[in-house]
Amino acid sequence: MLNQNHTVVKRVILGIVFFFFTYGFGVLAFADSSKNSCAKVFYAPGLIPLADQPFVAFMTFNLRNFGLSVQPEKFDKKALRVAQIIRDYKPDFVIFQEVVDLESLRRLAWDYLRGEYGWKLYSGAKGATHHLAFIFKRNLKLRYEFRSNLNETWVDPVTGRETTLFTRDVPIMIVWNQDSLDFHPVFIFIGVHIKSPIDRYGDLGSEILRKEQLKRIGTIITDLKKEFGDNVPIIVGGDFNIDLEKGVSWLSQIGMEEAFHSLSRRTGKIPAINRITFVNFSGNTLRVQQLDGFFIDRKSVDVVDSIQVVPFRKSEGGRTQLPRDKREWMEMPSDHYPVLLKLNTQKLLKLNSQGLLYDDFSLDASGF
Repeated sequence: MLNQNHTVVKRVILGIVFFFFTYGFGVLAFADSSKNSCAKVFYAPGLIPLADQPFVAFMTFNLRNFGLSVQPEKFDKKALRVAQIIRDYKPDFVIFQEVVDLESLRRLAWDYLRGEYGWKLYSGAKGATHHLAFIFKRNLKLRYEFRSNLNETWVDPVTGRETTLFTRDVPIMIVWNQDSLDFHPVFIFIGVHIKSPIDRYGDLGSEILRKEQLKRIGTIITDLKKEFGDNVPIIVGGDFNIDLEKGVSWLSQIGMEEAFHSLSRRTGKIPAINRITFVNFSGNTLRVQQLDGFFIDRKSVDVVDSIQVVPFRKSEGGRTQLPRDKREWMEMPSDHYPVLLKLNTQKLLKLNSQGLLYDDFSLDASGF
């Protein structure tokens, strides 16, 4: 009888451990009173070294009001389509924009992506209805540090008052190989969702605010290079709410290069039709732009293997099939197409490996 009880106890313990590693890899980040909140290092339960795969794949995807509270009767259909895109293209790291609530993100990660991805939600400032979130493969043997920039402030020249600069956070994911004792990260991934060009009082097209947001993101990048070394690969992805075919001057000035431009210089010009990430209708007229994408520091551009806009539907020639009318547009899972960036893993790993030991991190796995 005693042995049977021990067996039952062992099975219960093993079941709890299995559940933890299968479903417990979600981390929540909310507004905090301190700068760079949740700045701790977490170990992932994965067993696959990053070096074992040929590419590291990043995706940015504006989900357009992704939330159970928005249209609950349509949520399952939308979540299934988003999950299918993730499963088809298999990104290792994704930055989402316009996540409405925590439960929607949890449902996507657990129910529709079958627990294959961990997540981290970054709530916006008070009153914000859209938030950013990372999801990342749980099977990779990595360790992560997450940071927030929601508490960045500025003196608004329109009002003369100090206020929050980023309504939507600028989340940072810093990634190391789990077994490495190198102080320098393998890479740093920054997510963005810049203010839309909607007028605010005294600021036509929110131009003053948008420029300051981009300028401050440049400062964040510069500070990270001071902290971790000038060779650390930095990838910035998201919805920039700016036509990226024209570039973003504040990021270009600090040595960041738009990934489509970077690849074009090596492989030839990428047609504008293949760079459309945003579609909308003005009356019955279709408007198209490239608002979404990636920037990577110029020292790291040679690691870029490919970049593509992910279509919801393809034409016979393999190009993205744009909506022909408002009805088709409304049926799309989003008005933004995802963008997929692939980096050569071996080149990436060589970029910033200095062989230095780390000794000043607080290691804590309690958030997983």
